[in-house]
Amino acid sequence: KPYFHSCLIGMCEVANIMDYNIIFATATATDISGIQKLVERGKADGVILTRSMEHDIAVEYLLEKNIPVAMTGTYNNKSVLQVDMDNGEAAETMTSLLIKKGFTKFALIIEDMSYQVNRSRHEGFLSAIRKNGLDEKQQAVYTGAGRIDLLDAVITDMMNKRVECVICGDDSLCIHVVSAIQSKGYRIPKDIAVASLYNSSNLGDFNPPITTVNVDAVKVGNEIAKLMISKLQGADCPNKKMMEYDILFRKSTNRM
Repeated sequence: KPYFHSCLIGMCEVANIMDYNIIFATATATDISGIQKLVERGKADGVILTRSMEHDIAVEYLLEKNIPVAMTGTYNNKSVLQVDMDNGEAAETMTSLLIKKGFTKFALIIEDMSYQVNRSRHEGFLSAIRKNGLDEKQQAVYTGAGRIDLLDAVITDMMNKRVECVICGDDSLCIHVVSAIQSKGYRIPKDIAVASLYNSSNLGDFNPPITTVNVDAVKVGNEIAKLMISKLQGADCPNKKMMEYDILFRKSTNRM
């Protein structure tokens, strides 16, 4: 995904300047064998994870092995170095601003709810609905609906429910949602408005360009690498750093 690619570029920039090497390993919610091999072979002084999950087995393993661990995201353990943005606040702010533009019936499409970032975005969206006095039951929320083969059914259901604006959990999901909407002959924003809770360069190039929450992923990578290297060098460093974000309003949420 574009976010992770940009984040890794940011990590590599700092590692190169500080004369550290980065080795990449893949892991899933249930398979951390790639990380284990690096640790057991003495190839990793510290490990940076690019996603935070509830009850993360990678974190538990690394802490047990006394390996410094950092992540781009939030984790409920102060031993883990963290760089994040307030995804819940960003989702709440964007939704509230869209309500002020006149939208009253929304859909939220979000993927795997085992990720903390998705739970935060879901909570922020619902908080905005409640605080602005909209009927929560009238909003359409699709969780775990990121699979391509499910999107056609989701789009059909949204349009049948007369959703005015769909908010996508992230940029990759938004790309698929926009493609599915347009393939069915619907026009953005005339038939339905679209927004994303994370930005990438692709979304600005769409026709129309997509309204989105924007955070500099390269800077996120810079900051998490700085924290990890400071930890490895024994320097005092904060446990967590929060990044600033912007909300970019574009033509995909213009009121017609």
